[in-house]
Amino acid sequence: MSNAHLRGAIVRAAGSMGSLAATDPFPGLTHGKGTYLTATFVKDAASVANPPPEPPQLHLTDVVGFDRAHGVLLTVTDNSEPGRTGGFMAWLERAYGKATTTRSWPTVQRLAARLSD
Repeated sequence: MSNAHLRGAIVRAAGSMGSLAATDPFPGLTHGKGTYLTATFVKDAASVANPPPEPPQLHLTDVVGFDRAHGVLLTVTDNSEPGRTGGFMAWLERAYGKATTTRSWPTVQRLAARLSD
């Protein structure tokens, strides 16, 4: 995993993004309001517990897993009622610190496709 931390941004190498997108960590799920698929990139992947901590609002967010090779936490959140995600982002910050960045899975796929061109 190649990454850098520049002015608050976590940067991944093009090859790393491409191999992450190819893993299909959400088999059978489609990104939508009821299944909001996210990838949270963690600066210090080595510090993440195995298995990663579960969010307290299990009825709204499921941790799919932590992909240590790519330094990314993969989650599915029920976002069918906007604003009612049970404090998911606050939990992420408490559990993993501020050196993270979260993107929707479609955004990760688009970035990987653009970087492969």
